[in-house]
Amino acid sequence: MNRGYKIWTRIAAFALLFAISSCELIDETETIPVTSVEVSSSTLQLTVGDVQTLTATVKPDNATNPKVAWSSSDDTKVSVNTETGEITAIAEGIANIIATTEDGGKTAKCQVIVSDIPSAGISLSQTETITDLSGRELMIVTTKTENINIGVLPAGVYLVKAGNRVTKLIKK
Repeated sequence: MNRGYKIWTRIAAFALLFAISSCELIDETETIPVTSVEVSSSTLQLTVGDVQTLTATVKPDNATNPKVAWSSSDDTKVSVNTETGEITAIAEGIANIIATTEDGGKTAKCQVIVSDIPSAGISLSQTETITDLSGRELMIVTTKTENINIGVLPAGVYLVKAGNRVTKLIKK
């Protein structure tokens, strides 16, 4: 072979290797950010020892990173598995269970009310707590009878709806 041809072939090969080594790899996959998260229940009423699993729905459905971490505002009242959303009622009281997205830190919560005594006729509405004009939070409680045992409710301010009557109740 021609000596000049060999030299030019080597120069071309070297130039090609140099060009390839100086190129950046470009990831052309589009990242779809999380815009919101919702929890399967906004309010739960449990008895000490009860176990339940919450689920989180991340939007949009095709978000690149839909991972959610779970936490409790008070682990002494309600514990939560940080990965699965399984909650356990530990002691009487109220705790918020919070789902936080890994992407964007979006949050949603479920208020969990734990009592020592089974609810026996008291059911919580699915609405969040409301705030009255003085800034106090009120929980809406709907009963099937007008006779309720307020011992099943933790301390707080409640609007109790029994039949056609609504009564404001303060339990200390």
